[in-house]
Amino acid sequence: MDALRIPLSAITDEGIVVEVTAPGERLWPKGVKEMPLTAVRIAGDLVKLGDKDYLFRGRIVGAYRGRCDRCLADLESPFDLETVWSFKQGVAKDFVADLSDDADTDPFEESPSVFIFEGNDIDLTPSVCEEIVLAAPAKTLCREDCAGLCARCGANLNIASCSCGIENETGNSALAGLADLFPNLRPDVSKE
Repeated sequence: MDALRIPLSAITDEGIVVEVTAPGERLWPKGVKEMPLTAVRIAGDLVKLGDKDYLFRGRIVGAYRGRCDRCLADLESPFDLETVWSFKQGVAKDFVADLSDDADTDPFEESPSVFIFEGNDIDLTPSVCEEIVLAAPAKTLCREDCAGLCARCGANLNIASCSCGIENETGNSALAGLADLFPNLRPDVSKE
């Protein structure tokens, strides 16, 4: 996306303010499966640190679009990411050379993300995409106490209880198959 491509000549001694709102689908490079997103707002400052070093500090705000993992209801999961990226002008190393250099460093050492760029402009798009992907939730729920769908009839248990009674058969529908495998372990309800 061209609005996130900042020419070096535009960066003054005080830096440059970056404020861009982009449709989520325009952030992804061609050939990459896009994540469904709402409009994403990128705001921050890009400052020059040295002859070839630059620093971006800002926020990325938007929402992931998807479905609840339990009941399949459509949902939007908001994100508000604080970012600090360091950009260094130079020739990017090839992947194998980069791995061998990383062998000498501590993998747990904290450092801001450093991106190598070539040419006369800094493209923030790959950094934005990486940040959004890494912050994506592994599981999305419409609400914390989502009851999900009935395993037998598919009814949304958030809306109404179903009449198929799958929970009453074993006490826990997730373990229903175990009751069939171990029939001698069924509790005797009459003794209790």
